Amino acid sequence: MNKKGFTLVELVIAITIMTLIVGMVTRFFIVNQDGHVSEKNAMHTKQNSRIIFDIIIEDLRIAAMNPRGSNAFQIRVADTSNIVFTADIDPQNINPPFGNGAYDPAREYFRYYKSGNSLRGVRFDSIGGDREFYDKVQRFRLTYYDENGTLLATPVDSTNRARIARIDVTLTLTSDRKYGKGSASVYQYGPWDASVSLRVRR
Repeated sequence: MNKKGFTLVELVIAITIMTLIVGMVTRFFIVNQDGHVSEKNAMHTKQNSRIIFDIIIEDLRIAAMNPRGSNAFQIRVADTSNIVFTADIDPQNINPPFGNGAYDPAREYFRYYKSGNSLRGVRFDSIGGDREFYDKVQRFRLTYYDENGTLLATPVDSTNRARIARIDVTLTLTSDRKYGKGSASVYQYGPWDASVSLRVRR
C-alpha cells in the first residue's frame, strides 16, 4: 500500500494558515476584552464624577450659613477655581435657628480648589489639612452672582463676597487605564462634564 506524507511546502502553508487563524481569534478576544474594560472604566469614572459633584454641591449650598448672625461664618475666598468658606452647622443643635454661633475649625471649615490636574479640598476640618478628591480634573470652574443675577468679578473682593447668592459650578473629569508597557498603551476615557447653578443658603 502506497503511503504519501505531507511535503515541506504543504506543512509551511498549513502552519501559516493556522497561525493566521489563531492570530485573528486572539485579536478578536483582545478587542472584546478592551471594549469591556473601557466600558467598565467609563462607568466607574461617571460614578466618581457624580459622587464628587454631589458632595461639592451639598457643601456649597451651606456656604457661609449663619442663622445666628455671627461674624465668624462667611465666604473667605471666592475665585474661579478656589473657594473657602465656613458654615454654622453645629450638629448638636437640632432646633431652629440651627447652629450655635461659635466657630469650630474642626467641623465648620470648607475649601475646594484645583491644583494642577487635581481637585483638592477640606471638608469640615481645617486642622487635619486638605486631601485629594480626584487626580484627573480638566476643569473646575466657579462663577458667582448676586441676588439680582449680576455676575461678580473674580476673585470676588471682601466687600462683594457677602453679596454672593448664586454659584455656578462646572466639573470636568477624565480617566485612563494602562495596558501592557509603554506610553502608547495608555487609553483615556472622557471627558465627562457636570454643571449646576445653585442658590446659597444663608
